[in-house]
Amino acid sequence: MSLDVGLLGHGRWGRRHLETLLGLKKSGKINRIFVCDTDEKQLRNVPPLVDAAYSTPEELFAIRSLDCVAIVTPPNTHLELASQAMQKNLPIFVEKPLSDRMDEVSPFLAKIRSNTTLITGFLLRHHSGIKMIQHLLSEQKIGALRELHYFRTTKRDKPEGAEAITTLAIHGFDLAILFGMNDMELATPHEFINRPAQMRFDASGPRKTRLFIDVSWNAVEEKRHLALVGDKGKLILAFGTTPKLTLISNTATSEIPLTNEATPLALEWEYVLNSISSGEPTVYPPIEDLLSLNSWLGVLRS
Repeated sequence: MSLDVGLLGHGRWGRRHLETLLGLKKSGKINRIFVCDTDEKQLRNVPPLVDAAYSTPEELFAIRSLDCVAIVTPPNTHLELASQAMQKNLPIFVEKPLSDRMDEVSPFLAKIRSNTTLITGFLLRHHSGIKMIQHLLSEQKIGALRELHYFRTTKRDKPEGAEAITTLAIHGFDLAILFGMNDMELATPHEFINRPAQMRFDASGPRKTRLFIDVSWNAVEEKRHLALVGDKGKLILAFGTTPKLTLISNTATSEIPLTNEATPLALEWEYVLNSISSGEPTVYPPIEDLLSLNSWLGVLRS
């Protein structure tokens, strides 16, 4: 089944999504791609393989053949655009965070109907290394999970209007929820630095657990690193351009093969398209995870 996809937003990250969508179009998984951006300068740079470009969301939503809308716009516009898409009964992909106004997320999620498909862009959940870690944790390869350390630093300048906590650190908090460390929401951090271009969080939880997150723009080095420490070993994932997963036990160190070479963004879009093609309504991450994450970040930002 080949789908018609509408992309709202053709900024830096929107262009990354478009590259992925164009690749899926070449492989026959997408039929037509429509792009919308209110900035005429961005529209002038839309590649010729795009089927049509529009300057207002209303024009995009008026396309009757549309099977899905992707919202890759500034966070303060996400919920309004997602609500418009819901009124059209369109499956929705929306980039994280759902909103930069945490108090608006819960009321929005409460409005989701049973036939709604809403997929939020936590692309690391689709990373082949994260999928393998979930499998290894289920097999108790490192025993009970005790610590999660997440690092994401980049030499790039901070994008205008972005926050380190809701753009970079949010992935670390989401992974903590994914791996069952929800109790860390109750922990008071003994180190917490929250600046526009940097966030560092270090807290110990009630079950002798620890969560450490260190992210920043304008850093001296590029770093994409996740470490999970259990009572029987450790898993280390370098999730950069060439992912590498290492299992360290008390007796040996071994590299775990990652067979899927697709980018996390491509895997995320495969998930979106498969969910829509199945005809089954999908909310992912689940609403309870989205609410937990929103509550957690809301407290930290207050």
